[in-house]
Formats: sequence, structure tokens, C-alpha cells
Amino acid sequence: MISQLKLAYFVAILNATVIGITFLLVKLTLAFANPVDTLTYRFAVAFIVFLVPALFGFVKLGFRGKPIFSLLLLAALYPIAYFILLTFGLQHASSAEGGIISAMTPAVTMLFSPPFS
Repeated sequence: MISQLKLAYFVAILNATVIGITFLLVKLTLAFANPVDTLTYRFAVAFIVFLVPALFGFVKLGFRGKPIFSLLLLAALYPIAYFILLTFGLQHASSAEGGIISAMTPAVTMLFSPPFS
């Protein structure tokens, strides 16, 4: 039980660190490239990182019996909308302000969740 709690804390800290570094790096990148170029490079690198294990057979992709339309909708809307809003938002704000807004997300979600429960 205690090791699971330590793992949970470690993963939470790792998540916050990755998001913070992402905000910082996107903000630094925007000093040299516009938001669309930044997104293009980011999506290209992510595509290559996920494509290589699939091509070499480390990851097996199986879509039989899966709701492909729902999967594509989720795969398109969430990351694309998130990264577009993040990149254009960080163009006009600091990475610290972006981090504060991102940290508020769970509290805001909790406030708006009762109608959906």
C-alpha cells in the first residue's frame, strides 16, 4: 500500500514536471518560430516517436471491433485543440501564467461537474 502511494506521488510529480517543462519549452520556441511552425514540429516529432515502435513491431495496433469514428474524433479534438490553444495562449502569456491556469483545471472541473453527475 505504501509503495503504491509513493508511486502515485512520483507519477504526480513527474506529470507536473513534464507539463512545466513543456510550457517552458513551447514559450522558448515561440521566440524563434510562429505558433503554427511550433505545432508542426511538435506533431512531426510525436508522430515519429510513436511510428517507430509500431513499425518495428514493439507495439501491436488492433482496431477490430473498436468504434473507429469515436476514437478518431477523440484523437483529433483533444490533443489538437489542447496544443493549439496552449501554443497560441503562451504566445500572449508567460509560461507561469499558463501553469497556473493548467493547475486550476481540476478545481474548475469539480465546480462544473454536478450537472453531469
